[in-house]
Amino acid sequence: MLYQIIKQKHESSMGYRKIAQWLNENGYTTPRGHEFKNTHVFSILKKKKLRDKRLNIRHKFEIKNTSLIVLEIPIMLEGENEHI
Repeated sequence: MLYQIIKQKHESSMGYRKIAQWLNENGYTTPRGHEFKNTHVFSILKKKKLRDKRLNIRHKFEIKNTSLIVLEIPIMLEGENEHI
């Protein structure tokens, strides 16, 4: 996976420009078929971190002071009240 390659290189102190250069030299292209730039590399790392954070949020739901309102809705049979 491309993200794993970028993450590994970044964790080994390789900068965004050097990672982009390495990807280009090793035949990788962006999803649109272009060469990588340092901004692409940064964006991939940033978006993955944001996605992981968003997916790992735990929500607490609490329902308080509820009431049930029953509405009577007449059933219209075929041929009845068609002009209304």
